[in-house]
Amino acid sequence: MTSRITHSPSVEIDLDRLSDYFAVKDIDLAIRFSDAVADTEQALLKMPEMGALREYKALGLTGMRMILVNGFRNYMIFYMPTDYGIHVVRVLHGARDLEALFE
Repeated sequence: MTSRITHSPSVEIDLDRLSDYFAVKDIDLAIRFSDAVADTEQALLKMPEMGALREYKALGLTGMRMILVNGFRNYMIFYMPTDYGIHVVRVLHGARDLEALFE
């Protein structure tokens, strides 16, 4: 079976907002960010356990991991390894209140 990446609905919102934020500054930066997220996700498909294990209160997030977006050290991908690949839960800036977001 081919490994695949799935996104929660929140990820699509996160990526739209972050792309808009970067595009206001520089359209090329927005494109680089989108490419960096995709590249990081592809790397996770090869080694889904490489992200740091995270523990939050929400029961459905047991086993969630976090990795920095390649080249964007303040942005993180939160994901869960699955039998079919990875499921991306959120893409967030590190300054966000992560505890509150994952309660």
